[in-house]
Amino acid sequence: MAIDYGSVAAWANALVAIFGLGGIFYQARKARQLNSSNLLLALESKFGEPSMILARREFAERIKEHLTSAENALTGYHPVLAFYDMLAAQVNRGVLDETLIWHRFGWRVIRCWAAIAINPTHHQKSLPAPGSLLDRLRILENEPTCYVMLEWLGNRFVKKDIKVNRNGQPLSQEQLYHMVMQYHRQESALVVGYHQ
Repeated sequence: MAIDYGSVAAWANALVAIFGLGGIFYQARKARQLNSSNLLLALESKFGEPSMILARREFAERIKEHLTSAENALTGYHPVLAFYDMLAAQVNRGVLDETLIWHRFGWRVIRCWAAIAINPTHHQKSLPAPGSLLDRLRILENEPTCYVMLEWLGNRFVKKDIKVNRNGQPLSQEQLYHMVMQYHRQESALVVGYHQ
């Protein structure tokens, strides 16, 4: 039986190409993970800057106002919400690894999201609730898509929290309120120069 060297060479070339493409995809995945990790470190640094610490404290006080008053406490630009919205947009686009963000910022994203998306005066099945800070901000500013990426990530992380940390049990109104107050206490106690 004669060996067809042309066929053997074609198969060998195909195998080399397949392994070569596999190597390229592997290297691209590793580069993406490295870029995501580096970006996460940069975001960590930004999150602990003195101006951001002050903004986080101010925002925590506005959250408390919302929970104790029916007046709208949010208008204009908020660095904390802009930070989380930008973080969410980068997760959504695949620039940042969702698992890395879940482990580093998940706790704060969920509580910040609950703080702006719940309405403490009545029960809601989905977030943002009518009458919430975010709902009132969108109406007041005539910006129906304001912080839409934060909405996407906040709801995604709430669902993940229910699945991972709460055995599939949805959060009650009381639990949401407790989470928001916990967020308020921690963020309003921040001190410039000491990053938490």
